[in-house]
Amino acid sequence: MKKITDFLNRWGFVIVICLMVLLYAKSCSTGRSADKCNKRIDALEKQIAADDSVFSAALNEINGKCIERNDMIYLLRTTENTKTLIIEELVDKKQLSMQDLYNNLNDAEGKK
Repeated sequence: MKKITDFLNRWGFVIVICLMVLLYAKSCSTGRSADKCNKRIDALEKQIAADDSVFSAALNEINGKCIERNDMIYLLRTTENTKTLIIEELVDKKQLSMQDLYNNLNDAEGKK
């Protein structure tokens, strides 16, 4: 036990000073890395704000070009190509011949 006490009496102050310097150096680097993180967060927030404004502008442009539901239904009902597509789909589902379906449609229109 005497050896340990002599060692600490002789080198104890030097060991304490070295530990304090290491502790101070460690705390300084923590602040610098926190500053780097804060700078990165600020840069990301600016980028998000810029992306959000671009997204909002694009969304407003798209909403301006959209057609309303009732207008779309009117277009689908009055367009000849849409009628043809519906007829073709019915023919595929019911496995009918196209000519029979057209004949039935013409007969139905003639009876009106």
